[in-house]
Amino acid sequence: MSGYETLVGILTAHAALNQASKRKDFNESYFIAVDGNSLYARWIAPAINEVSKFGALVKGSGANSGNVAVPGQTWADMIKNASDIDSLYVSNKKNILVIGETTNSVYNGGASVEKTISDAKAYIAARRAAHKWEKIVLCGTIPRADKSSQAENQALNQRLLEVDARLRADTSLYDVWVDYRAYAPQWYTLAADGATAPFMAPGTCNVLSGKIDMIHPIGAARDAYADAIADGLRRSLEN
Repeated sequence: MSGYETLVGILTAHAALNQASKRKDFNESYFIAVDGNSLYARWIAPAINEVSKFGALVKGSGANSGNVAVPGQTWADMIKNASDIDSLYVSNKKNILVIGETTNSVYNGGASVEKTISDAKAYIAARRAAHKWEKIVLCGTIPRADKSSQAENQALNQRLLEVDARLRADTSLYDVWVDYRAYAPQWYTLAADGATAPFMAPGTCNVLSGKIDMIHPIGAARDAYADAIADGLRRSLEN
């Protein structure tokens, strides 16, 4: 190797080390707030900010975190209950808001695509008006299939996808979008039947009254759910 090649190698390695030293990371100056439905709440499993890589990020970095997610909440409910998320905000911290819903709005509330989008946008606008969030991490949906009619499950899953697509397209709403389906396709890809997904199986989906509930991932599938959010949080520091 020539002296020139050696010099180039040294300079390249130095540049890489310098870049790594400048890379942002979470620390005690951050507060991560979570709001959403049962997929995020402490209910059938630990709160999502205590799970897998999301939990490790919080514990390992020294960042603080709070979770006010409530099982069954819709976007409209989250607007009504907003005092809980607003009260989590810590004025001397860099506050990051992690939010996800849509599935209950569509499946439980029967909301149209337009109503669901309107509620989601109203919720986010109100949070921005209430506080200066450092970043907003907006999460998409996963498949769901708890209706008795396959045709209804198919129609509602298409509605979930349309809401996701339209919220994602409006980049003014968020700093980072979390796409569970893309991050963990082994669990969250919508099957050819238009309703089910791989996580809806024994050991990776909650059991209710002796039957798989077709809604709530557990075990490795829930770990992947938390990991997708952790990935989104990491990406939030890059923009």
